[in-house]
Parts: sequence; structure tokens; C-alpha cells
Amino acid sequence: MLYRARSAHHLLANRQGNWKQAAIEHIGFTLILLLEGFIIVMVLNSGGPGWLVALFAILGIVLGRRAIGSAQQRVEMAQMIVAKQ
Repeated sequence: MLYRARSAHHLLANRQGNWKQAAIEHIGFTLILLLEGFIIVMVLNSGGPGWLVALFAILGIVLGRRAIGSAQQRVEMAQMIVAKQ
């Protein structure tokens, strides 16, 4: 997580190339990890079975990846609109 945070900070500071897409990837990865940790601890503390922990973990990853993809698509569309003007 520290590597991803440091990489995102470096991208935001330098803003070279396709920095927005990469920054979204790094920040999204960190957020997914934090969410996964909270979900796993919550289910385990509530006495949930192992299969439920796995189900919530997989669901969190899938939804997180979709959110990252959606954010990257919005940035790409905005860049295309700006480029056309």
C-alpha cells in the first residue's frame, strides 16, 4: 500500500504522460485493500463463516475494479472531449 501511495503521489506531483489513469489505478488499489480489510474484519468479528468472508472479499474486489474502470473511462472521455475542442 505504501508503494501505491508513493507512486500516486509521484504521479500527481509530476503530471507527465497519462498520469491520471495511473493515479486512479494506484489510489483505487489502495482503497480496495482498505475496504477488503474492513469487510474481512467486520465479517469475522460478527462470527460469519469462512465462505461468507470469501464471498464478501471477492465481491469487494469485483465492485472495486468496476469502480476503477468506470473512473478511468470518465477521465478518458473528458480528455477526448477536451482534445476535440
